[in-house]
Amino acid sequence: MRNSLQIFLVLILPLFTFSGCKALHQAQIDRQKKRMEKLVYHADNLRQKNDTKLPYHTWQEEKVHQLVNQYRQQVGLRTLSLKSEISVVARQHSQNMADKVVSFGHEEFQKRTDEIKTQIMFKRTSENVAMNNSPIPAQVAVRGWINSEGHKKNMEGDYDLTGVGIARSRNGSWYFTQIFVSTY
Repeated sequence: MRNSLQIFLVLILPLFTFSGCKALHQAQIDRQKKRMEKLVYHADNLRQKNDTKLPYHTWQEEKVHQLVNQYRQQVGLRTLSLKSEISVVARQHSQNMADKVVSFGHEEFQKRTDEIKTQIMFKRTSENVAMNNSPIPAQVAVRGWINSEGHKKNMEGDYDLTGVGIARSRNGSWYFTQIFVSTY
């Protein structure tokens, strides 16, 4: 009987402990994600009430950059460097779409590329835009691009730089712009 108890303690008990730890760890990650999404949501609403522009990448913009780079790595491509100069231009386009200054889409894309060219010399560029109302907006936007041939082609293009801009409309819709740039 004593040997059976020792075997149980040595072999079986750690399995329960480690599986419980893994579940606890995942629950902590999920709680942190929810807290971060709430913070981003409240910060975005506060920004809109004050009608000021964020001078830095938002958490959701960083998430888009991360997800696109993960996808590029999965298909054997190098990652893109995030450039604030490009993100500023992308963010302005997203804000203009959210505010209905321009229609949803690629309106005035040449104007955006000309603006970027004043700061970064490049060979070619492309752009993806998205809009959604999801509680996980970055993931939904990137998944939509992956499932669209034209957007996917841009994501898989021979680029080395990117900029991501996100804005939220007064009705809560998220607007995304990602600009891809090749400097070689």
